[in-house]
Amino acid sequence: CKAMNHICSFLSSPSGTALTCLNLASNHIGDAGAVLLSKTLRTNDTLRTLILANNLIGSNGVGSLAENLRDNISLQKLDLRANRFDHLAIQELAETLQRNTALRYVLLGSNALFRTECVSIKRFAVALRGN
Repeated sequence: CKAMNHICSFLSSPSGTALTCLNLASNHIGDAGAVLLSKTLRTNDTLRTLILANNLIGSNGVGSLAENLRDNISLQKLDLRANRFDHLAIQELAETLQRNTALRYVLLGSNALFRTECVSIKRFAVALRGN
């Protein structure tokens, strides 16, 4: 988490406002790292692309991202492929997309979402279509 603290501090600094794409794929940040990062995203208004693929992020981390992205006006692409969250996290993302109209691309592949979770995925798709 020490590295994530440095990244969050940078994103909150004047130098971090020039950053438009952040690729943290395959860094095993987990839920704790996602929660730290999500708090920074609440106020960041320059980041356009955030790649968090293959990071062992579970439903708690995705839930925190969803909560803190509700009022974010800049992020357009969020890559959450190959993590470890469930349909409840998808529901939280769907709720976020009903408020956040900036987010246009959300990649969710390889997250072991099952057929029984199709209702959550359908709700997510309908919410994203509005963006």
